[in-house]
Amino acid sequence: MSHSKKKDTSNRPVYDAMWFKGEMLNTFGIPVTPEKVGYEAVLLEHDEIDENIIPKEDLQPLPNPLLAHSFIYTHLNGDEWLLLLVIREQDGAMLYQVWLKDNEKIYPNRR
Repeated sequence: MSHSKKKDTSNRPVYDAMWFKGEMLNTFGIPVTPEKVGYEAVLLEHDEIDENIIPKEDLQPLPNPLLAHSFIYTHLNGDEWLLLLVIREQDGAMLYQVWLKDNEKIYPNRR
């Protein structure tokens, strides 16, 4: 019995543990084991989002509800990293990202 597999011909980005591994290495120089990455994707209404994570002025132009991908990783030294990505559902384009290290926002860094 033969099983055919459809080839994915879309150019839609894939945000998964391997993608996160590359981001951590390229952005912060930190090697990550993909099996140790926690991941979740959820639809959130604007009123469900903590203003300390996404400030109102950044939230306003984003879709409501928005599709958020979150990645969490605890480094061997105990540092906890969290990445929240907001993407456009239709094509997977990244609309916003925020990085936290040990619950402190490190990007975007507002002054």
